[in-house]
Amino acid sequence: NEMQCMIHALSENHLSVCGGNAVLASYFGGTNIILTRYARHTSREIWKTDSHLKNISGSKIIGVNSSEQLRESLIKGGW
Repeated sequence: NEMQCMIHALSENHLSVCGGNAVLASYFGGTNIILTRYARHTSREIWKTDSHLKNISGSKIIGVNSSEQLRESLIKGGW
């Protein structure tokens, strides 16, 4: 856990999957792209673009649920 927090603290961009890692990454600001792949998770608003996770530390939240959306977000963000 300590190493994970150190990596997030040193990064401006975060790529996470829905769940605890997405919430944790949102504490460190920057841009957080959250990947959801399963139908039971894609309907939850918390993993979608501009969800309330942005209020934790001003993070820019981008929700994606396919490889193509992920690729587009990475290219658009200049990653």
